[in-house]
Amino acid sequence: PAPAPVRPPSARPAPGPGGEIPGSGDVRQVLAAGGAPETLAGPVAETLGERAAEALREDPWQLLTVPGVRPDQADGFARALLGPACEPGDERRALALTGWLLERAALEGHTALESSTLRDALAKVSVPDPDEALRTAIAEGAVLVFQDALDAPPGARPQAADDEDAEQPVRVLLGLDRY
Repeated sequence: PAPAPVRPPSARPAPGPGGEIPGSGDVRQVLAAGGAPETLAGPVAETLGERAAEALREDPWQLLTVPGVRPDQADGFARALLGPACEPGDERRALALTGWLLERAALEGHTALESSTLRDALAKVSVPDPDEALRTAIAEGAVLVFQDALDAPPGARPQAADDEDAEQPVRVLLGLDRY
């Protein structure tokens, strides 16, 4: 299943009279079942919205959308919830990690990454088939693809204007829709 979309701030539930985000009680139960701290209930409910508990049950790696959560923490949470069904090659994990890596890059000022850079980063977080993970992320619409024409290297023979068969080298960049 496709990951639950992260809703824009205006669509997030407003805190109730006691300051609690609606639905955070159900989130606490899911977090407890996965061994995550109860203090994440508010941020999870705020980030994932009213269906946060359901979203986490369906895709425990959605925990990575919460600021400050690391991949190893999300993996532990998923293992606790999914048991033996939890595998490093899970498509949901690959999608969540792809988004997490692109978010990290954006915080460092990079709104898009070269596909090779993202592929290498996915390998470093133990995604068994980074190429397949990127194909899936693109097919699911989790990332956008941009192509950037590369300048010819110094000393390269210039292409004739009428040379339709010659391909100009491009670099493939991947980014998140919101950036």
